[in-house]
Amino acid sequence: MREWSRLQDAGITVSKLTREMDLSNLSPTEARTVHGCHLYCHAVNFAEALDDPLLSRDNFKRLHRYLHVLRVEQRRIIQSVFDGDKVQVQGPKFHGLLYKPYDDDTELAWRAVLAGIALTLTTQMALAKVFPDYTLLIPSVGIALGDCVVANIGARGERELISVGAAANYAAKILGVKYGLTIDSTLWDALAEGRQKLFIAKDAVYYINWSEIGDAEDLLSESGFTWTIEDSVRRMEEVRDGLPLDDINSSEAQVQIDFATLGPKTMKVCEGASLFVDVDGYTNAIDELFGDEERLCDAVQWLHLFRYEMRHLTTDRAAVPVQHQGDRLQALAHLPSDDETKARRRAVELCIDYNSSMEDVLNADYATLGKLHVAIGSSSGKSVAVRSGVRGDLDASCLSKAISQAEHWQINGVGNEICISTKMFDSLDDEVIRGEFKFDRNRGCYAAKDLTWTRVADLRRAKEYESGKSVGFNTATSGIVFGIKTEAEKGTLPLRQTRPWAIDER
Repeated sequence: MREWSRLQDAGITVSKLTREMDLSNLSPTEARTVHGCHLYCHAVNFAEALDDPLLSRDNFKRLHRYLHVLRVEQRRIIQSVFDGDKVQVQGPKFHGLLYKPYDDDTELAWRAVLAGIALTLTTQMALAKVFPDYTLLIPSVGIALGDCVVANIGARGERELISVGAAANYAAKILGVKYGLTIDSTLWDALAEGRQKLFIAKDAVYYINWSEIGDAEDLLSESGFTWTIEDSVRRMEEVRDGLPLDDINSSEAQVQIDFATLGPKTMKVCEGASLFVDVDGYTNAIDELFGDEERLCDAVQWLHLFRYEMRHLTTDRAAVPVQHQGDRLQALAHLPSDDETKARRRAVELCIDYNSSMEDVLNADYATLGKLHVAIGSSSGKSVAVRSGVRGDLDASCLSKAISQAEHWQINGVGNEICISTKMFDSLDDEVIRGEFKFDRNRGCYAAKDLTWTRVADLRRAKEYESGKSVGFNTATSGIVFGIKTEAEKGTLPLRQTRPWAIDER
């Protein structure tokens, strides 16, 4: 693969983030190991917002502006108030990273807690004042302390800041408690004893006890941070008023969506399948390599290759890469726009493309980290494609109930497994592919294990053998030919079937 040679020629360097560096201008050949706190802020009732008749009016213009205003303020809080970095906005989730002060986990952990409090109250109280007539978004914040690798992945014009490591993953996994601020045990251990008392331990994590907080604004002020609810209200009102609904163009996507053309004033709506493809075990591999910069370079190089390969598979099927989230790709398959059944079939074929590439290409020829596998989840439904944030720092997002479903199946799946919705299964007209998916009652999806195009081809050969058709060996292609005439065709030697075609029926 030419991309692998290019990556090897370019060289990848991995070094520890120091005071003289920042994450804003990383080149694709550089990566940083960062010790810090990962914060996720999620709207746990986002499905209600999608169903809100007011927010869905005019092709979801209000929903787009609602989230855009919140994202701009969340970014400001993390960067300007707490001197951290926004990593990504992932639909209804905001991902931030704090790594200052260096070499002082006690102060870093407390700063992260204060940032989590500010993010929670911004969504819970300030946003409600700015948009009093909309469904109130219910925040949940998860924070974890640890090491990660931060890299700038992608081709020019499409590069995305991503972070990979256990802390980033775990912060997202401990989300879910309404109005909750949850921290991992590593962060709790780093807090000063008096501050640990603000949390209640349960199930290996710690939940903030809001009754112990008192006046949150005073708490932040005492620690040297200037943030108030009213300040966030004022700033969000300015962003809201600077983006009138009449200035937003929202239309149905008839051709392939180009996220580069989207922004605060331009968005698209479509019926499409959302796909998540995640490398099962990559985070563990990264965590085991900390301290070995040479091997970390190999791991980052492999991630570049994975991103390159998955992106091209996606575009080859006329689908859209939405976002790379660490070692995971989110994609949208929405064409043809006038044939939803065909679009869903294409999405299933893309799932098989992903798994085939991982098993038959990357694991076969580029297994520098050992054999890895992908877990894939896909579901279809009405989707809203947006790109929002501040100029020069816009995040692509897809908003849909189907996305939450697809993500849930991917997270709860295992390597070398494809999970799809009932709608997508019902769209399949290829009996061989259809037969590989079995309904999983516990998860409410259809799942297929070890499904690659190589396996599909073997299964089709087996069916041909079972049909009793005459069979031959083509000397030119060294391939099996079915349905030859009684007299041997030119270049084809008749074969006699002496045993069934060997296929694992599972």
